[in-house]
Amino acid sequence: RHHDPDLSGRHQAGAVGVPFGFETALLMATGKIWVMVPETIRVTLTGKPRPGVGARDIALATMQHLNETDASYRLLEFTGDGISQIPFWDRMTLCGLCIDIGAKSAVVPADDVACEALAELGVANPEREASDPDAHFVQEVAIDLSTLEPLVSVPPSPTHVRRVSDMRGTAIHHAYLGSCASGTLEDLRAADALLAGHKVKEGVKLLVIPSTRKTYQRAMEEGILARFTDAGATVLAPTCGPCFGGLAQLCAGERRISTSTRNDPGRMGSTEAEIFLGSALTVTASAITGHICGAGDIGKARHDGSV
Repeated sequence: RHHDPDLSGRHQAGAVGVPFGFETALLMATGKIWVMVPETIRVTLTGKPRPGVGARDIALATMQHLNETDASYRLLEFTGDGISQIPFWDRMTLCGLCIDIGAKSAVVPADDVACEALAELGVANPEREASDPDAHFVQEVAIDLSTLEPLVSVPPSPTHVRRVSDMRGTAIHHAYLGSCASGTLEDLRAADALLAGHKVKEGVKLLVIPSTRKTYQRAMEEGILARFTDAGATVLAPTCGPCFGGLAQLCAGERRISTSTRNDPGRMGSTEAEIFLGSALTVTASAITGHICGAGDIGKARHDGSV
């Protein structure tokens, strides 16, 4: 099973697009493809997330409320005052990951945060679209961001979500910061700040791949990439990397925590390897300690000397 959430990940600005996978072969062969207008599920976000909780954790919390049957071929619309707490580029992660619970797409209506970001990209006065006041939603979900804590997907599916605190102590051999669900400049900055004063744990391989050439250049100019390598990480040019077994493949018995989209057995190498999915902060913290943990654990370690 594989599909690319890149297109749906661009819906942080209120535009809806529909990604296609292997069925694109039918379109190329016939010039036609079957599409149905999806029903909509409204996900209302309220409150302010705690430190160390980000878009990945919000997406995983959504997966705890909606299974693949609920979300299948439906559009997820994120709304509520909690949206303002999510940075523009993090909304890309939020929307993109929803494809992995079967959703056809996801969208965050454009707000001031989105319009300011679009203006920086040269898009002036973008249209702001929102649902009609009498719009019908096939299902509604409410999530209080202030109650969330860091989450992680455990094998063999992104929808198998656990609290990071419940997985604390699970040893890892590899950590990957990158992919179309991460690798943004904001993620790299956050990981860099967390890594300050620390080294990658001996025996752990941390792979960092910025998402775009522009991101790579900015991170290099800010000294982020040099600090990653000084801390023991390996930095590569923008690429899909290990996501579909392209490089840094896992051997049997190895375990990786990654910011990528899926953790199907065999996706990054051996079918006997394990892949866990978490946020950039969770991946970085785990690379520092050598076991799955959250950013908050690194702060504690600075005081008790346990890392």
